[in-house]
Amino acid sequence: MATTNVSIRMDKDLKQQAEIIFDQMGMNMTTAITIFTKAVVRQGKIPFEISIDPFWGAENQTGLTKSIKNLEAGKGLANEITEEDSQLPLPADSDIEKLLIGSVTESLIGMIPHSSATLEDYRADRKRESDGE
Repeated sequence: MATTNVSIRMDKDLKQQAEIIFDQMGMNMTTAITIFTKAVVRQGKIPFEISIDPFWGAENQTGLTKSIKNLEAGKGLANEITEEDSQLPLPADSDIEKLLIGSVTESLIGMIPHSSATLEDYRADRKRESDGE
């Protein structure tokens, strides 16, 4: 069997982490990549699922946009999730949508670069911007 060299670029830290794991398995990087490549050829596909983060999916983004519009229209509750909140029992089903609308919107607003400290400040800033102030 004739061999050939394959050159790939990879993050240095990722390579080092993988080499440690492969070494613990008794193989080197070349053997691991050969195993992966043989599995691809044998199965005719990548031998594991590759998917996008569902947060960025079209359906979720549509729901988030709707939730933000509802919150801006005064529907729903604005909440900030804290570590303590993650320890609390889940609310009744009827309250989950209100909780999610507020929590997701607060999280998204936190990702938007602006100087507003609260949701109310953010809304006031947006109103001033739309009024041309």
